[in-house]
Amino acid sequence: MSTRPPIRDKVTGLRQRRRADGTWRVWWEPNTPQRQLGHKTVELDADRPTWSVAQAKKLARSASKGVAQGKPLERARAGARTISALISAYETDELPRKKPATQAGYRGWLSIIDAKWGTELARDLTGGMMYRWGRALQRDRGETQAKRVIAVMSILMSYAERIDWRPKNSNPCFRLGLEVPDPRQRMATPEEVEAIEAASERLAQSAISAEKAELWRRVADAVRLSLFQAQRQEDVRAAKLGDFSTFRGPDGNAVWVWKFTRSKRQNEGGMEVHPENVALIERRWAETDNPSDHLLPGRNGFWKQDEFQKDWAAVRAEAAKRLPTCATLQFRDLRRTGAVWSRQGGASKSDVGDLMGNSAGQNARLATTYMPETYETSSRAIRAIRRPPSTKRDSA
Repeated sequence: MSTRPPIRDKVTGLRQRRRADGTWRVWWEPNTPQRQLGHKTVELDADRPTWSVAQAKKLARSASKGVAQGKPLERARAGARTISALISAYETDELPRKKPATQAGYRGWLSIIDAKWGTELARDLTGGMMYRWGRALQRDRGETQAKRVIAVMSILMSYAERIDWRPKNSNPCFRLGLEVPDPRQRMATPEEVEAIEAASERLAQSAISAEKAELWRRVADAVRLSLFQAQRQEDVRAAKLGDFSTFRGPDGNAVWVWKFTRSKRQNEGGMEVHPENVALIERRWAETDNPSDHLLPGRNGFWKQDEFQKDWAAVRAEAAKRLPTCATLQFRDLRRTGAVWSRQGGASKSDVGDLMGNSAGQNARLATTYMPETYETSSRAIRAIRRPPSTKRDSA
């Protein structure tokens, strides 16, 4: 590959840098006064030097004019069907319908799109432009993030079609031929689960207060709840005492049942509580009889996502001191691990699907009356989860 930069023109703010793999990154970067007026860095295309120069000159003129007049950047001019205006409309019309956690993720991806394409007209984007941008994203951000950004751009372009900002069936993100990264397959080993539990206890024993000690132990509780019930972090954090009740089954034995609405699919889940989680449920009911209290209250009654991630990361780092592989374990891997352990214990694929909420038509409210099939199948999957024997013990 050539060591000469792809663009020889001198344009104010235009930057070029050779990557480690020999390719070139080209971008336009505002100076401090321009940035204070709202102008942002914009990625350009090393494979289209003429287009990149024209874009950089347009950005430089707009930014210089704004500084001279003291006017903030207008991201969405009235009547201009720019990508910035499209994003603004989408955030008003459709984004509020999504879950709060999903909204936060979308806003991050939309900001990347806005920085790159904000001044472009929605109708002008083509498949070729999206393909080249996708390749640049793969180089700069990796295949996984590139896939997510392009997916959100596709949603945005479909929205543009619905509001007649683009012709029907003209989504430029369709059939780009970009490589799709393999889905994550990481699972926790029995040794890693034990290491996490031991690390939680070590942190609890060295904590400066009883409250902090209890917090560290609840990280291990959250791990077991996610793993042995095969449920998502958000559902684990949102679980309330009132979601858990005892039920006497056809065999006459009383069991604990967890009934809730899943955060992602908004379908209802109903399942037995795994024996490894019964002690937690009974302990919390002994501590408080308020069904509105959270099962795992975290720091301030509700374990916020950023707080939970920080606490989980601390326990994982402590565990990695003795078992280094724990450093690559993500909390979402626990749900997958529970499903795999259930299959290894003899549960069928359909039973595990019901457990994880991948089957439609679930109605947990009927569980205590009619024992619907989805309750029974998900409970069979729960009963099939067994902690495999470990070959290495990590003492607390």
